[in-house]
Amino acid sequence: TEKVKIRRSLQRSFCNRKILCAASTHKNEEEIISNIHLKLKKKFKNLLTIIIPRHVERSIEILETIHEKNLNYICHSEKKKIKKDTDIYLVDTYGESKNFYSISKVVYLGGSFIPKGGQNPLEPLRSGCYITHGKYTFNFKEIYRMLDKKKLSFKAKNILHLEKIIQNLLTRKSNNIKEVNKFKKIGNNILKKNFEKIRVLI
Repeated sequence: TEKVKIRRSLQRSFCNRKILCAASTHKNEEEIISNIHLKLKKKFKNLLTIIIPRHVERSIEILETIHEKNLNYICHSEKKKIKKDTDIYLVDTYGESKNFYSISKVVYLGGSFIPKGGQNPLEPLRSGCYITHGKYTFNFKEIYRMLDKKKLSFKAKNILHLEKIIQNLLTRKSNNIKEVNKFKKIGNNILKKNFEKIRVLI
């Protein structure tokens, strides 16, 4: 299918790179992630950070932040080849998150270092990603509580703690497949229940 072709193409483009994905980011979170990239780049020479903002209309503002830090970047919409010195890959289009989760191992979910309440972690989890987040996850409190307990998601107390969590997760050799599969089932059940509720209303 077309989706599979896209994912395989991305896997080829991003191969040999250690990937950190920052998804659904809000204002100030891109700066936090860019600073973490700068520090972790000293430890992981092949690190590439994918940023998927919550609102792509903020792309120019985000690029200014990245440029100020002298980081090399590519925008997804430009369809350029990733170079060895590319630091940041900005996804400036909508509806691409799943494709990038599929090639990532560690995902920082935005809206959680600022009081926005966080984003739903089930989608990156279903792709086998470990999740990091800040303390503001009140929109999905129960889900995060379960994931934190199973050590599939990790709450950072502050920016330095977030950096340490990401560093540790990037050095892990494998995902916890058994636990991920359990939560895939939970995710499927949640989707099924929601669909049934919507169908009744329609």
